[in-house]
Amino acid sequence: MDAQPVTCIFNPFADIIKSIAFYLNPESLRRLPLVCSDFYLSLEDWKFWKKMLEIETKFVIYNSACCGWKRAYNLYVTGGIKALICDNDINVALISMSMEYFLYQKYQNKAFYNACESENLELVIMMLKKFKLYSTLNKSLNSSSANGRNTIVQLLLKDIRIKPENCANAAIINASINGHISTVKLLLVCPEVNIGDQSNLAIRKAALNGCVEMVKLLLSQKQVDPSDVKNSAIKLAYKNRNKNGCILVIKLLLNDTRVISKLNDKQIEKYKACQDI
Repeated sequence: MDAQPVTCIFNPFADIIKSIAFYLNPESLRRLPLVCSDFYLSLEDWKFWKKMLEIETKFVIYNSACCGWKRAYNLYVTGGIKALICDNDINVALISMSMEYFLYQKYQNKAFYNACESENLELVIMMLKKFKLYSTLNKSLNSSSANGRNTIVQLLLKDIRIKPENCANAAIINASINGHISTVKLLLVCPEVNIGDQSNLAIRKAALNGCVEMVKLLLSQKQVDPSDVKNSAIKLAYKNRNKNGCILVIKLLLNDTRVISKLNDKQIEKYKACQDI
């Protein structure tokens, strides 16, 4: 058997080629020595890098007068990783991050957000330990809460950098609007969270959608005022009374002194009458 080309050992692009090739197709590893050798022979050819940059990464056209081939190489690798992450291939992103070429924080943030969206716990845990991620932590919590990804929510809440009350308590409010009771309970443990924020939007939406169990949970919270915005909760439930659950929601709200105290006799009679339908 012929000896492997020695040049592939010195090729800085070889590791990422090998890793991605192994992930995509382990059988392709047999062809790697020749591929790596070809890449190595082109490393100091600025025309080669100019072509790669123009075709693959769409960066500013390479100027050999102001930067060398190493700069072109760094841009190419960075652009390549960006493309991999933007394709939402978390496994390839994980491979890339294990190397020294994962250069820019914005790509880390993108990979982390995608990992949370796909509930890739291994990648989320690794990135929480390895990277700062300040700009995407709260965004990831809000999205995961809104979609009821409880495992990710639990993991993120353990990180001291997370502010669960960010964006006017968007995490818990969106979780409640989408009916994720277990997620809301997870977030209620955080003392900073205010489920009554945004003019008690959570209970108003829950009443509109006829989410009986969610309304029960919200009514048990001191921060929640079901009579806010001119008793909108019971008005919305009545407006949508033909929807399953809305009649039961009206009954729950009529048993709350804060609601009943702001209704006149005619309104009370109207809301009670609809329960007999």
